Amino acid sequence: EFIGYTSIKGEGKILKIVKDGALVEVLKEGESGEIIFDKTPFYAESGGQVGDKGVLKSKDFEAEVTDTKKKLDIITHYVNVKKGEIRLNESCELIVYENPRFLTAANHTATHLLQYALRSVLGAHVKQAGSLVNSDRLRFDFTHFKNLTNLEIAEIEDIVNRKIRENVKLKIEIMNIDRAKELGAMALFGEKYGDLVRVVNIGDFSIELCGGTHVKRTGDIGFFKIISETSIASGVRRIEAFTCQKAIDYIRTIEQDYLSSINFLKIKKGDLLQKIESLIDENKKLQKEVEKINQKFAAESLNKDIENSTKNINGVKLVCYSVSNKNQKELRNLLDILKGKIDRGVILLAGIGDNKVSIIISVTKNLTDKIKAGDIMKKIAPLINGKGGGRPEMAQGGGTDASKINEVFKEVEQYIELFSTK
Repeated sequence: EFIGYTSIKGEGKILKIVKDGALVEVLKEGESGEIIFDKTPFYAESGGQVGDKGVLKSKDFEAEVTDTKKKLDIITHYVNVKKGEIRLNESCELIVYENPRFLTAANHTATHLLQYALRSVLGAHVKQAGSLVNSDRLRFDFTHFKNLTNLEIAEIEDIVNRKIRENVKLKIEIMNIDRAKELGAMALFGEKYGDLVRVVNIGDFSIELCGGTHVKRTGDIGFFKIISETSIASGVRRIEAFTCQKAIDYIRTIEQDYLSSINFLKIKKGDLLQKIESLIDENKKLQKEVEKINQKFAAESLNKDIENSTKNINGVKLVCYSVSNKNQKELRNLLDILKGKIDRGVILLAGIGDNKVSIIISVTKNLTDKIKAGDIMKKIAPLINGKGGGRPEMAQGGGTDASKINEVFKEVEQYIELFSTK
């Protein structure tokens, strides 16, 4: 029998003791097991609400209840024996931890207010699709077809907090399920109901079938704050929220972060967003400057190697050079620097990484009547198992066979020897 709706303390007689899956008569100090009483104030995990924790006490033993669950609708206490021995058919005092129970009850009542607020703001299509209620926070899953806007979240919070401030008294009754349906009571996700049901009525705006524990008045919740709103499946969204002191602590943490930020940046209240935008713009400009400097240094460091690799073919300078882990954009930046060093010639740069090849080719304007970058690219692309093309002055392409890059260089050299003499 569950007596926890009216009290968090009670006396119960030990009916069964289970250790390692087997029935036993004694549970000794230092051992863990499961205990079933004839009556208990401990709430067993159900309807999204976690099971209670607490202690068991008698003149012969003391034990901690680490969790409470239902097995075949029987309330089972998971215990660790701290001292003495727990024996079958003995009686003891059962004490639920008060603060976790109260916080869990506050979060549970808040889920009822939240569902009312969601339906008020989003529409009657909103239905509960799951929940988790413990002493730390509440989690509420519901049906909805798109993410909530900041304005909708604020409106939902305002409705819940307004109902909290109204300090509405909860009315809880046991009635026939048909009568509950007539009253419009909403069933909670995953719950099974018999002929008699427990109906939790909050004012004239929320009526639900619920077996969980609740606060006496909505004012006991104190304060409600949504901390996240996300999608968990197609058409199903999830809200997580804090209540009571946890919600206040959350706001204080955000406030402290805000105050620390404006103090660090030496700005006035209200100027933080503008300052962040300014810093982001400044950072982007600095990144571009750093990128240019890095490109310049990279080009200068490669200059000697490139000069050594430059060939003169019938008066045409040819630079064929490969670098590691360079994409097309980086190759173009490097090419822009090198083009100023070649007055009459062809530059081919290859970026190699992960067995992929990116190639870019440039031909000076005074050669495009004989040698065209696009024609060179079309000729060499098949060698690297790729494709490419472009204009007479500039072409780019890529492939997947980096092992053939030396063959590409030889092919380009032969191409220039042939066309430069025409």
